[in-house]
Amino acid sequence: EDSEATITLSEKNLFSVTFDKKAGVMTSLKKDGVERLLSGPIPNFWRAPIDNDFGNNLHIRSRVWRKAGETRKVTNVSVAEIKKDAIKVTFDFELVDEENKPIGTYKTEYTVYGTGDIIVDKHFKMTKKDLPEIVRMGMNLQMPRN
Repeated sequence: EDSEATITLSEKNLFSVTFDKKAGVMTSLKKDGVERLLSGPIPNFWRAPIDNDFGNNLHIRSRVWRKAGETRKVTNVSVAEIKKDAIKVTFDFELVDEENKPIGTYKTEYTVYGTGDIIVDKHFKMTKKDLPEIVRMGMNLQMPRN
């Protein structure tokens, strides 16, 4: 089901997954009718600084990456059937710094299979050569405790 705001994929009573097109994020993942996702996954390029980071000013030098995942901008959304039992949902993003200037491009591809399996691939590219090192590269998500 593809609406203006969301994309929902489901297989009978087995599973359903919903994506928010504007935010470019998975907002719901249900298996056997039970919600398995609270939030995310969203790109993350930061971690808590350690003593060595403070000693070499990494927390200052690389701060351009601190909110890059949170302030990403969706530039394209696509849905494609890649196999009889698999659909790929792709989100393209522009990453921006604190001054709203581009610092990178990021793509997240969710391949959703009829079994409920979901493979997540991500692709990243810096748009400038003089950017500082990335402290961490990953994705954050929250799941319910039960």
